[in-house]
Amino acid sequence: MQVSHSYLLKIAKKLKDAGVITSSASKNGGYSLAKKPEEISFLDLFDAVESGEAFHENFDVEIAQGIFITPTLIEEKSNRLIDLLNEAEQAYRERLANHKLSDILPSDADGKLIRIDWQVILADDSKI
Repeated sequence: MQVSHSYLLKIAKKLKDAGVITSSASKNGGYSLAKKPEEISFLDLFDAVESGEAFHENFDVEIAQGIFITPTLIEEKSNRLIDLLNEAEQAYRERLANHKLSDILPSDADGKLIRIDWQVILADDSKI
């Protein structure tokens, strides 16, 4: 999968803590979804693995100081930029909320989700 094991464990912990997946430490253990795929939105996944900061949290609005001369214009344009980023973030989050994990999972001709046995796939390196 070309992703480090430690990174996958880090993401899995975040998903588990958010209630998206469950884990089992048994001999045949591993991870599984905590809910049906049609109940898990991309917003659930995004919120589980991202920091939770707003889009503009680390955005330097002081760039306006180099463009605009007066403090009034600087404040006005900086506030407008923050409003724009807040609007973009809201639209992004709404879009993610409207799409479910089941939208991208493989399914058969009847629309039934196909179960993926990763242990079998990982045992056969030619399938990776």
